[in-house]
Amino acid sequence: MPVASDPSILVRWLPPHWCGPIAVHVPGIFARVLLWVVALSFSSLRLSEPPLSRRVRSFVRRWHKGPFRAFLEARPLPPGGAVALVDPDGNLLASIRGTAAPMGDLLRVGAIEFGSPPVARLVGDVRSLPSDFIDLARLLVDSVVDFEAEMEEISRHALERYRELSLLYDFSEKTASTTALNEVLDVVLRKAVDVVHAAGASIVTLDDESEAPQQLASVGSVPRLRTAQVARVMETGRTLVGLSSESLHEVQGEAWLGTLACIPLRTAGKTAGVLVVQAGAGREHQPEDQRLLTALASLAATRIEHSRLTEANARRRELVAVGHLASAIVHDFKNPLTAMRGFAEMIQMEHIPAEEHASLAGQIIDNADRIWAMVEEILYFVRGNRASLDLRPTTGAALTQRLAASLPHGVSDRISLSVDLAPVGEITVDERKLERVVVNLVRNACEAVVGSGHVSVYGEQPEDQPDSVRIIVEDDGPGIPPQVRANLFDAFVTAGKPGGTGLGLAIVRKIVEEHGGSVSVQSEAGRGTRFIVTLPRHPSRDRLP
Repeated sequence: MPVASDPSILVRWLPPHWCGPIAVHVPGIFARVLLWVVALSFSSLRLSEPPLSRRVRSFVRRWHKGPFRAFLEARPLPPGGAVALVDPDGNLLASIRGTAAPMGDLLRVGAIEFGSPPVARLVGDVRSLPSDFIDLARLLVDSVVDFEAEMEEISRHALERYRELSLLYDFSEKTASTTALNEVLDVVLRKAVDVVHAAGASIVTLDDESEAPQQLASVGSVPRLRTAQVARVMETGRTLVGLSSESLHEVQGEAWLGTLACIPLRTAGKTAGVLVVQAGAGREHQPEDQRLLTALASLAATRIEHSRLTEANARRRELVAVGHLASAIVHDFKNPLTAMRGFAEMIQMEHIPAEEHASLAGQIIDNADRIWAMVEEILYFVRGNRASLDLRPTTGAALTQRLAASLPHGVSDRISLSVDLAPVGEITVDERKLERVVVNLVRNACEAVVGSGHVSVYGEQPEDQPDSVRIIVEDDGPGIPPQVRANLFDAFVTAGKPGGTGLGLAIVRKIVEEHGGSVSVQSEAGRGTRFIVTLPRHPSRDRLP
């Protein structure tokens, strides 16, 4: 059944705040469907058009999609001249009465405009139309216009929310992989410039000592603020806007009237700085800019605070490491230096036979060597790096010969030592650094053995890793407790040993990882310990970490 002939079927869909006025002119609640059809046919708005043109186009599009023309054309009217409803360009919206006539002729007869500014008008013999019909036509036009305005507002808010969410997601993604403060600041500023098409942006705070404005970072062109302006934002936590740095004032509602905005970076109830954004040439900040920049400032403040805390923790760890290192140097250098002084004083004593001087001098030399070994260990830990690797081809047999010559000097007579790396075969390594790895592991094993014992160094070829080799240092000592194994390769961990810097195993891991390998430990209480060093047989320098 046609809509115009049976309006009662449309009653149930009209929005409530439009029911009353239309019910006055329409039997039943006919026009409910008219505006509901508008909602069903809602499509994207062309927000880039001029406001008036967009308003007229939206109205015309919605009018033709709904049953409005059929509804008006079906209304019974008394006899009279031709009347039509047209848009501002003269395009037909409805033939109210009579046959179509030239638009110029109808305009000369009479016209009634609907909307402010006009979006439609009745033209022709409008004086013969009943007033209630004219009111109904006006109400339908106004209802479609109002609906379009509501839809445009909804679309605008939806677009703003989308921009905010996209901004926050993109910012979070870009800052998730970095904790460096300067990198986070750069992302914040570039994002601020991008989202509001700004000429420039900066982040400013007050220097703790001088209380003068301190620019932490900047992008593009942005004016500098006075101390009082920065202090005002940081103390009040409120945004300032203005046409220049000389006319800044607090924001009133959403009235961001200005080209310069100063947004507080607030986190945990305090203001950490100020985000200063200069609008692009020929434009001012808009209300949507306020929401976007405020959202960005809030998230940025959290990320900046996180970066500062991370850097502060890193500095604290560095200071702790320096403290450990200083403590190790003082503690471990004290004993050999005391011994050296004692032996030197004995040499000066008249009652010490001259034939004993050589033995005492030997003790001094041994302690000097001990100090030098610790100095080398500390220097390597501080300055060692992958760039210094001197990778050269060698064989397991050659490594065995080298280690067999150097290892016994640091091994007590109570400990037997065996070395056999021949099964390793051909390998490319930095021999000097690999020797340090084995020496440190053997020294660690010897210190762990109680009384007499055995330490073995041997190589093997993993069946499941043909391109890798293993070097194993094994002892029959008491084993390593589980709570110690967890942090065994960390710096300054001495596992309760009376001497040493606690850097030996940290250096082992460092050298092994520089070669692109790994080191692990297996230990069982009362059954000894195995350190397993796995290395690539022929490491490619391009693939090293």
